[in-house]
Amino acid sequence: MGLYEKLHWTIRGSEKPREFAYWLLSRQWVVRNPLYDALYKRRIRYRVSRSEEFPPLVSVETSGLCNADCLYCTRGRMERELGVMPMELFRKLADETAGRADMFLSGFGEPLIDKGLEEKVEYAKRAGVRRVSFFTNASLLVPDRARALVGAGLDGVDLSIDGATAGSFNRVRRGLDFGEVYENVKYLASLRRNGRPFIRLDTLILPETENEKELVRKTFGPLTDRIVFRRPESWAEQIELPPDVETPHVERTTGNREPCIHLWGQINVYWDGTVPICCKDYDAKVQLGNAGDSSVAEVWRGEPLRSYREKHLTKGFDDVPLCGECRYFSIWW
Repeated sequence: MGLYEKLHWTIRGSEKPREFAYWLLSRQWVVRNPLYDALYKRRIRYRVSRSEEFPPLVSVETSGLCNADCLYCTRGRMERELGVMPMELFRKLADETAGRADMFLSGFGEPLIDKGLEEKVEYAKRAGVRRVSFFTNASLLVPDRARALVGAGLDGVDLSIDGATAGSFNRVRRGLDFGEVYENVKYLASLRRNGRPFIRLDTLILPETENEKELVRKTFGPLTDRIVFRRPESWAEQIELPPDVETPHVERTTGNREPCIHLWGQINVYWDGTVPICCKDYDAKVQLGNAGDSSVAEVWRGEPLRSYREKHLTKGFDDVPLCGECRYFSIWW
């Protein structure tokens, strides 16, 4: 890992540097500075050129089903059919990804509902996928499954846990139990060997949890490699949130909005093979194709995505479904 990459991950994984970077990159005197603008555009061209042939990340929704009813979640609005990805389709995706990109086995469901998750992790690693990880609420990450997943070669686990007390957690993560989740995380941490699996905790700053940041650090710090505090998202303005909960890179009023990195950074495949325009499109309203009928590379280089990228590059955001009103401003750095 080079110096830039080390700095990048240090900032992303550390609360204070991350907050400072977001503050700095939303200042007019920074984003309207000609030198910064030139450097930033150069960075964008570099990232775009690196991802012409294949996505850096293939995000696979092994399960669209979930066992929780969380606040601020999209699931109450989702209308698409949900299920578990067949092993045959997963093998196809893993074979196409092997040696070319990382796989993130998560979408809009709980991956551990998929009883074949361990088999899928093992297959992907044997096929040669560089890094395999997934996002989980940890409620089903019981010891037997944790051991099986680590034994299958799992590289990383992203934990989605909001709050550090039973009262706050159970109010936000409805249907789950804080005590059970904590014990599961503690056992998973005991299985770590030589930094694997890498355990990251993602926790939302909510009215129910905003006073528990220090307690989150104290409770989960010894069990995880990194803690990231986030604000809830509006999912391309499909969920209404207060205007101050997101930290954009460049405010829309500046007229300096840059292309969204998601169109070049990853491809998302839902459990039935559907490929949406981006990870914010939870109902697949804008579909790029189906990874069961075409290869990942074919969808990635296909005309639908090519045309949406071109609109972003020419600042035609309003001509792309979902993008015109989206408040999520990605940072290419």
